[in-house]
Amino acid sequence: MAVSRERQLSGLLDEIIPRVFSERPADFDPWFFDYFAEQSEPEGRARYARALLADLDLAGVDPCGRTVVDAGSGFGLQLIGLASLGASPAIGLEAFAPMAATATRLASRYAPRLPVVIVRGSVSRMPIGRASADLVYCNEALSHFIDPPGFLAECARVLKPGGRLMVCDGNNAANRRTVSRVHAIWKAFEEGPVAANVFGHRVDRTYRERRRQIISQALSGQEAVVLDRLAWGTFGLSGGAVLERAREMLETGRLPEGPPAVDRCPVDPVKGDHIENLIHPKNLAADLERLGFSVRVHAHFGGARSDWIRAANRMLRAFTPLTLPYARSLKLVATRDRSGSRPAV
Repeated sequence: MAVSRERQLSGLLDEIIPRVFSERPADFDPWFFDYFAEQSEPEGRARYARALLADLDLAGVDPCGRTVVDAGSGFGLQLIGLASLGASPAIGLEAFAPMAATATRLASRYAPRLPVVIVRGSVSRMPIGRASADLVYCNEALSHFIDPPGFLAECARVLKPGGRLMVCDGNNAANRRTVSRVHAIWKAFEEGPVAANVFGHRVDRTYRERRRQIISQALSGQEAVVLDRLAWGTFGLSGGAVLERAREMLETGRLPEGPPAVDRCPVDPVKGDHIENLIHPKNLAADLERLGFSVRVHAHFGGARSDWIRAANRMLRAFTPLTLPYARSLKLVATRDRSGSRPAV
């Protein structure tokens, strides 16, 4: 059964991805082709299929005939995969407009018969009815969310009693090396320097410079030193909140004397998301338990590349939490209380 599911999913990817890369639709976000560069090769597509199926097996959920929500669904390829495995419907929530638009085009043109629904919107305000979903799948997305508590509360609302939340994230705050890596990413995106590769990220312009430009365009006539201080004082803000805070500082005359310490994840001032936040597994589990979930946290060391890595990962995972401080990634499976009641917080 597992082999047939893998063949089914790999076959779909083999049908879709080469076509997309061959045609390279002009109305797709260009980032799509960088994001899925590995999947342009057959082995990359096979690994992608194995990884998705392994997550579903760990969650203990067969998506066939179930309502599945992909929270932070990005370009929608994973969502199409879930629909091909029988999820009906497979609902994707994505806040970033270019990703959501590309996902819609991908599904409508390359998988038109699958029951895929893509919604541009916030995972903290899901347009989904209470107790209507069987699985919320959040793969490498939680560390980008601005409002994780709001997302968790929505999961408690939309999941059926006994429904599952599956969180997979590579920013395991229990691992000190991961913490150092993520802190370096924070500083690079906020302060610079501009670099082609910061742990896999490209920094073309710092967030501080982007905020400075937003303020300069809206509040013309400000001296360079004032713009610098306004950019410092709007750390962690995005969109209209940047200008609102800048105007408030100008009105009160309370401008910072120096740049802020980058001791928390900066926010993309245009997209309004975190570049890479840290996920604290104990805190996440405790938050979910307060919302009426039973929770299992697993250390994750990989496994989609080969059978022996898969076997090693299963062994190391069995010794969670002892192995969690050494794992870059974590996987969390939370089950909604079957009574459907929500405890007071």
